[in-house]
Amino acid sequence: MMQSSSAVADATRQSLAAFQNNDADGIRAAFAESDALVVIGTDPAEYFRDHGRMATVFVEQAEALAGMTIEPGAIAAYEQGGVGWSASQPTFRFADGTELPVRLTTVFTREGADWRIVQWHASVGVGNEETTGFEDLPTE
Repeated sequence: MMQSSSAVADATRQSLAAFQNNDADGIRAAFAESDALVVIGTDPAEYFRDHGRMATVFVEQAEALAGMTIEPGAIAAYEQGGVGWSASQPTFRFADGTELPVRLTTVFTREGADWRIVQWHASVGVGNEETTGFEDLPTE
Protein backbone atom coordinates (compact mmCIF):
# COMPACT_ATOMS: atom_id res chain seq x y z
CA MET A 1 0.00 0.00 0.00
CA MET A 2 1.34 3.43 -0.96
CA GLN A 3 1.98 5.68 2.03
CA SER A 4 3.59 8.98 2.92
CA SER A 5 7.23 8.47 3.90
CA SER A 6 9.25 10.59 6.30
CA ALA A 7 12.21 8.24 5.68
CA VAL A 8 12.21 9.04 1.95
CA ALA A 9 11.84 12.77 2.71
CA ASP A 10 14.83 12.49 5.07
CA ALA A 11 16.87 10.67 2.39
CA THR A 12 16.04 13.47 -0.06
CA ARG A 13 17.21 16.10 2.46
CA GLN A 14 20.37 14.10 3.19
CA SER A 15 21.28 13.92 -0.51
CA LEU A 16 20.89 17.69 -0.85
CA ALA A 17 22.91 18.28 2.34
CA ALA A 18 25.72 16.06 1.03
CA PHE A 19 25.91 18.20 -2.12
CA GLN A 20 25.72 21.46 -0.13
CA ASN A 21 28.46 20.32 2.26
CA ASN A 22 30.71 18.91 -0.48
CA ASP A 23 30.53 15.57 1.30
CA ALA A 24 32.03 13.24 -1.32
CA ASP A 25 31.25 10.08 0.67
CA GLY A 26 27.70 11.28 1.32
CA ILE A 27 27.16 12.04 -2.37
CA ARG A 28 28.42 8.59 -3.39
CA ALA A 29 26.35 6.85 -0.69
CA ALA A 30 23.13 8.67 -1.60
CA PHE A 31 22.99 7.00 -5.03
CA ALA A 32 22.58 3.30 -5.75
CA GLU A 33 25.42 1.59 -7.55
CA SER A 34 23.06 -0.03 -10.02
CA ASP A 35 22.67 -0.53 -13.76
CA ALA A 36 19.25 1.06 -13.27
CA LEU A 37 20.77 4.40 -12.14
CA VAL A 38 19.67 7.45 -14.14
CA VAL A 39 20.73 10.95 -13.10
CA ILE A 40 19.52 13.93 -15.13
CA GLY A 41 20.67 17.41 -14.22
CA THR A 42 19.78 20.87 -15.44
CA ASP A 43 22.60 21.08 -17.98
CA PRO A 44 22.09 19.22 -21.28
CA ALA A 45 25.37 17.35 -20.67
CA GLU A 46 24.21 16.09 -17.26
CA TYR A 47 22.79 12.69 -18.15
CA PHE A 48 24.48 9.90 -16.23
CA ARG A 49 24.01 6.14 -16.12
CA ASP A 50 27.36 5.48 -14.44
CA HIS A 51 27.60 5.92 -10.66
CA GLY A 52 31.32 6.69 -10.67
CA ARG A 53 31.11 9.39 -13.36
CA MET A 54 28.02 10.98 -11.78
CA ALA A 55 29.67 11.06 -8.35
CA THR A 56 32.87 12.57 -9.76
CA VAL A 57 30.94 15.36 -11.51
CA PHE A 58 28.72 16.06 -8.48
CA VAL A 59 31.74 16.25 -6.16
CA GLU A 60 33.56 18.58 -8.59
CA GLN A 61 30.45 20.78 -8.84
CA ALA A 62 30.07 20.90 -5.05
CA GLU A 63 33.73 21.98 -4.76
CA ALA A 64 33.26 24.68 -7.42
CA LEU A 65 30.12 25.96 -5.65
CA ALA A 66 31.67 26.17 -2.17
CA GLY A 67 29.63 28.42 0.09
CA MET A 68 26.36 27.44 -1.55
CA THR A 69 23.38 26.58 0.63
CA ILE A 70 20.36 24.54 -0.34
CA GLU A 71 16.92 25.10 1.17
CA PRO A 72 15.07 21.83 0.45
CA GLY A 73 11.61 23.37 0.70
CA ALA A 74 8.54 21.18 1.10
CA ILE A 75 9.11 17.55 0.13
CA ALA A 76 6.30 15.25 -0.97
CA ALA A 77 7.60 11.72 -0.30
CA TYR A 78 6.00 8.30 -0.57
CA GLU A 79 6.91 4.65 -0.47
CA GLN A 80 5.46 1.31 -1.40
CA GLY A 81 7.37 -1.85 -0.63
CA GLY A 82 11.02 -1.32 -1.46
CA VAL A 83 10.46 1.72 -3.70
CA GLY A 84 10.19 5.36 -2.62
CA TRP A 85 9.89 8.64 -4.49
CA SER A 86 9.90 12.32 -3.75
CA ALA A 87 9.20 15.66 -5.40
CA SER A 88 10.55 18.94 -4.10
CA GLN A 89 11.41 22.48 -5.11
CA PRO A 90 14.74 23.26 -3.46
CA THR A 91 16.36 26.66 -3.73
CA PHE A 92 20.11 26.80 -4.33
CA ARG A 93 21.69 29.96 -2.87
CA PHE A 94 25.16 30.65 -4.19
CA ALA A 95 27.92 32.46 -2.34
CA ASP A 96 27.27 35.65 -4.34
CA GLY A 97 23.63 35.70 -3.20
CA THR A 98 22.15 34.43 -6.48
CA GLU A 99 19.20 32.08 -5.98
CA LEU A 100 18.22 29.26 -8.30
CA PRO A 101 14.83 27.58 -7.78
CA VAL A 102 15.00 23.96 -8.92
CA ARG A 103 12.41 21.24 -9.39
CA LEU A 104 13.63 17.84 -8.25
CA THR A 105 12.15 14.37 -8.48
CA THR A 106 13.85 11.30 -7.09
CA VAL A 107 13.13 7.59 -7.05
CA PHE A 108 14.69 5.47 -4.32
CA THR A 109 15.23 1.78 -3.71
CA ARG A 110 15.61 0.38 -0.22
CA GLU A 111 18.98 -1.27 0.43
CA GLY A 112 18.79 -2.78 3.90
CA ALA A 113 17.88 0.09 6.23
CA ASP A 114 18.93 2.78 3.72
CA TRP A 115 17.17 4.48 0.83
CA ARG A 116 19.39 4.96 -2.25
CA ILE A 117 18.57 7.07 -5.28
CA VAL A 118 18.11 5.18 -8.55
CA GLN A 119 16.63 8.09 -10.48
CA TRP A 120 17.27 11.83 -9.97
CA HIS A 121 15.86 14.48 -12.26
CA ALA A 122 16.53 18.17 -11.63
CA SER A 123 15.08 20.89 -13.82
CA VAL A 124 14.79 24.63 -13.94
CA GLY A 125 11.39 25.98 -14.93
CA VAL A 126 11.50 27.76 -18.28
CA GLY A 127 8.41 29.28 -19.83
CA ASN A 128 6.65 27.46 -22.66
CA GLU A 129 7.07 30.43 -24.99
CA GLU A 130 10.84 30.30 -24.53
CA THR A 131 11.10 26.55 -25.11
CA THR A 132 8.50 26.12 -27.88
CA GLY A 133 8.11 29.57 -29.39
CA PHE A 134 4.35 29.34 -28.92
CA GLU A 135 2.60 32.06 -26.95
CA ASP A 136 -0.34 31.50 -24.61
CA LEU A 137 -0.02 27.74 -24.11
CA PRO A 138 -2.18 26.72 -21.13
CA THR A 139 -0.21 26.07 -17.95
CA GLU A 140 -2.93 25.85 -15.32
